[in-house]
Amino acid sequence: MKATGVVRRIDELGRIVIPKEIRKNLRIKDGTNLEIFIDNNNIVLSKFSEIKELGDIASKLVETMSNVYNKDIYITDNDSVIACNKKDDIGTLISDKVEKNIKDRKCFISDDYAISVINKNGDALGSVIIYGTKLSEKDLHMTTFIAKFLEKYLED
Repeated sequence: MKATGVVRRIDELGRIVIPKEIRKNLRIKDGTNLEIFIDNNNIVLSKFSEIKELGDIASKLVETMSNVYNKDIYITDNDSVIACNKKDDIGTLISDKVEKNIKDRKCFISDDYAISVINKNGDALGSVIIYGTKLSEKDLHMTTFIAKFLEKYLED
């Protein structure tokens, strides 16, 4: 484990403040879910993503849809790519533009990509993106279909 040289005191309510530089480096923003667990004698904070929990189903869905649809399909959480047909892109951070679309809950289509947001209980959890050329409303409908499928899967 990497030492940061920062020491924080726990207040009377059991709270600690994560230093700004650490939050910035790890892209932890207001509203980010953190999982807390114990590893040996250490308290560990880890970013939590419900979308990452869909790993297998998301990968199979992307593989099937991209083969049938013949376009690049990506499923992201609010931070990174969790499934796509280009295996080298899995784990890469999402762009600021995609992050803004998720935050604003905007389904959007441009000449080279279509994006729909994955929601659960009013929270934006990630996105489905199709990349290609000369995209149409059909592509946006496809991202929406995949997003709605994953939303339904998360309900169960």
